[in-house]
Amino acid sequence: MEEQKPNSVDYLRLLRRVVVHRWRILLAGFLAVVVPTAALVIFLTENTYEASATLFLLPEKNDPAFLREFTSPDVNALYFVLLKSRSLAQAVTEALPRESRDELTKRVLFRDYLLTAMNSVRRVTGGEVVVYSPSEIAVRELQEARMSFNVAKDGTVTVSALAFSPRVAVDLANTYVETLLSRSSQFARQQTRGTRELLESLLNQAKQSQAEAEDALRKFQAKAG
Repeated sequence: MEEQKPNSVDYLRLLRRVVVHRWRILLAGFLAVVVPTAALVIFLTENTYEASATLFLLPEKNDPAFLREFTSPDVNALYFVLLKSRSLAQAVTEALPRESRDELTKRVLFRDYLLTAMNSVRRVTGGEVVVYSPSEIAVRELQEARMSFNVAKDGTVTVSALAFSPRVAVDLANTYVETLLSRSSQFARQQTRGTRELLESLLNQAKQSQAEAEDALRKFQAKAG
């Protein structure tokens, strides 16, 4: 005898029937979820402002050829690493006005979810909770959430800052530019001083070598009569 197969359910037809006859209920449920969520996002999300500054750190096209060689992709990558460096972020936080520095520590955009989870585990296990200092929070905020950089092939560097206040956004962008220019000038002065010291050393060596040669020549002439 052949076994009777159980009746198969046509899920597609069932779904179509539910949609045709219950679409009003589905639409109402969808709106009941989407509308409150959108309203919460709109009314609870704070406005942010962005400020940007443009620099020309690399030689222009009318500069000598040996200077234009510095506009290579490797140098562009070096500038990007410098802009993203922790030391530059620390220098910027120290130079910022108090109001801007307070925003970085009190209204943070960067959320370290891994640290939050680890601290929760530490609280349960009785471990010591990791808490960052205000200066460290400000540095992490700059590096992870507030600043973005774009280094173009022609040497144009765009520094963009994000903040809850237009004034703070301008302070962040301007302070980054001023700190970067200050470091560039300091580096240039160090190079100039090093070059001057090298030239002075070479000149002293040349004078010493010339004196020794003249002394040897006089001795030779004295022996030769």
